[in-house]
Amino acid sequence: MEKETGRRDFLKFLGIGAGLLATPAALPAQRRELDGGTAVTHGILVDTRKCVDCKACQVACKTWNGTGTDTTKFKTDFAPETWSYVQEVEKGYYDEKTPTAQYAMVKRQCMHCEDPYCVRYCPLAGKAMHKEPDGPVLVNHDNCIRCKTCVNVCPYGVPKYDAGINKIVKCVFCFGRLRQGRTPACVDTCIAGALTAGKIEDVRAAAEAAYQDGYPVWGLSTGWKTSWIYIFPKGFQPEKILKRS
Repeated sequence: MEKETGRRDFLKFLGIGAGLLATPAALPAQRRELDGGTAVTHGILVDTRKCVDCKACQVACKTWNGTGTDTTKFKTDFAPETWSYVQEVEKGYYDEKTPTAQYAMVKRQCMHCEDPYCVRYCPLAGKAMHKEPDGPVLVNHDNCIRCKTCVNVCPYGVPKYDAGINKIVKCVFCFGRLRQGRTPACVDTCIAGALTAGKIEDVRAAAEAAYQDGYPVWGLSTGWKTSWIYIFPKGFQPEKILKRS
């Protein structure tokens, strides 16, 4: 499993301080349990082995959230108008006799971390940037002071400042859909089955099974647990793909 990075290494990194071949077909439907007032933490399994780079998830995200077009970073990075994109990762070499080139198509969005750095370092954590009991990491724009700390500390480079509306913006896990018993828009439109919604414990179990079969995973290690958990093809290094360099 991926190597855990401590807080000291993370701050240094920021420069601010010294076997499953297919996703199990029957992951439980994503829903909010209200019995006894207990919220189920939602999770998404991102199986990059299945992604066909159709970008339907990106279009669905923009359509549902009304973020508009973005001709500059639609395929390459987060932006105020782009809360999700498919990262195209290439490794190996082209050789006529023994080609080793491999590709992975990696759907990117806010990871909705278990212990988010954006929340931990937010001056108004809990009142501005905060994590909901059922999983989503959200911004209360009425309390946000636009200090951009979250923009600077996120290890995945997710939050962005939108100068046009003077707000911090990012993927919100389609929390409104979750609370209607629906899946996020990107998951709902994935034609390849690369995105699967379920209770977080079931998503983790599926990823753990893949890890035991030798597939690299991300989102299970202490300190780096996330609500969006990834499975990669063998030979790829999740940390180098997902984390900001």
